[in-house]
Amino acid sequence: MTCVTTVTYYFLVNGFPVGFISPQRGLRQGDPLSPYLFLLCAVVFSGLIVQAEQHGFLHGIAISRRAPSISHLLFAGDSFLFTRATPEECQHLSYIFQSYEWASGQRINLQKSCVSFSSNVEMSSNRPWPKYLGCKKWTSMTNTWAYQLLLADLVQGWREKLLSFTGKEVLLKVVAQAVPIYQMSYFQIPGSLCDEIQPYSPLARVLKARYHKDYSILEASEGHAPSYIWRSLCDSRVVLARRSRWQIGNGWSVKVWGDRWIPKPNSFQITSATVTGHENVLVCELINPVLHKWHEDLVHAWFGAQEASCILHLPLSFRIPADRLVWHYEKQGDLTVCSAYEVARQFLFEEAGEGSSNRDNYYGVSTKAWSRLWWVCVPPKVKVFVWRVLHNILPTRDRLLSEGVQGDLGGCVLCGAQAESLPHVLLDCSFTALICLSSPLRTKWRDRAIGDLNGWLEHVLLREDSQRLNSSSCCYGVYGMSEIRWSGRQRVRVPLK
Repeated sequence: MTCVTTVTYYFLVNGFPVGFISPQRGLRQGDPLSPYLFLLCAVVFSGLIVQAEQHGFLHGIAISRRAPSISHLLFAGDSFLFTRATPEECQHLSYIFQSYEWASGQRINLQKSCVSFSSNVEMSSNRPWPKYLGCKKWTSMTNTWAYQLLLADLVQGWREKLLSFTGKEVLLKVVAQAVPIYQMSYFQIPGSLCDEIQPYSPLARVLKARYHKDYSILEASEGHAPSYIWRSLCDSRVVLARRSRWQIGNGWSVKVWGDRWIPKPNSFQITSATVTGHENVLVCELINPVLHKWHEDLVHAWFGAQEASCILHLPLSFRIPADRLVWHYEKQGDLTVCSAYEVARQFLFEEAGEGSSNRDNYYGVSTKAWSRLWWVCVPPKVKVFVWRVLHNILPTRDRLLSEGVQGDLGGCVLCGAQAESLPHVLLDCSFTALICLSSPLRTKWRDRAIGDLNGWLEHVLLREDSQRLNSSSCCYGVYGMSEIRWSGRQRVRVPLK
């Protein structure tokens, strides 16, 4: 271990460094060799468990008869081990721990470790259930009580991190993106290798054996006594079904009526009447197996003119590949988080009964203007401030009154107006006018409509001559104008209800 570098941590007490902490175990932050040494030790530990399982000393857990047996799951800082609750297996597991500790020099921290038993074991315990990454390790069918303290823990966690809005945004991005595979952060793994790894992941094999061993995940039902994870996946399948369709290869896996396979949004299904006696016919019946072309006469006889033309324009490969499910609105047919989010957003609009015009406008601002805002070259604090302006969540006095804040708030303290609304603060106030007329925003400020703050910001962001620099200056101007105004604004302390 002398070739592994170690970061030393100091404490600041009254501005002076005092003491230091030098890690002796685990991953060494910043050292490129440390993760590989950790993997070597983890492989040995995994090998000891696998060897004991092969000799019958340990038995893993299987959630169904066809599901694979899982004896251990190893992570960077934690390990899950599954055995039968018998004295013999517990004794052998303890022997494996001792052997690993003696060979590696590491020791198990018993204060951070825990043991849990299934409901079949007659044992009661008053200790609170353990957590892993902030979540309960074991949850029952009724999860309301299992997550009762989630909101309190979340609020307490944010209170401990007294950060600005921008700091919280950065914190979210860092936490959400801080769990990549180590090799992928340095090397570009071929896509074909990822395709080979993902279908055989333990999670995919366990879920398939338990819930959809004979069906695809889109066709499977929740089944009897589904787990919380499976029910959550089933609830999100509607997003996949709305934009996915079958790409015809050989036609052996797709039904003519009922399956989604023609490029005709939004259903992707055949709407022509079903032909009697051919209700469950497959698409391969419409393809000439010798020439590998569509049977034009049959297609025109079964379907209407529009659907027949759509089918005949579908390309067929002479390689005769298998049918595959594709994401319709991506050129490569691959599902992306961005496009799936857009589909989920449209689905929520439809459930709320809002028209298509509202889908392109969010808080009275078009989606194009929102995109321009997030691509403007300004610091995150400026973007967050403009975002708060467009959502009307700045603490103006009108906004405080609408939220139930009690007290004699009065009107605008700078110009004496009776109402201090957000459009008044940033557009109509005489104090704001003095700032705007002496700034680069004076020409854009003269183009405003009284009281229409969101419309004015959208107009500035989407002007034909508004390049990135002008959009940036606009955002900077609005932010700077608010800073000048808020610094001279009296702060009223009033109790909340």
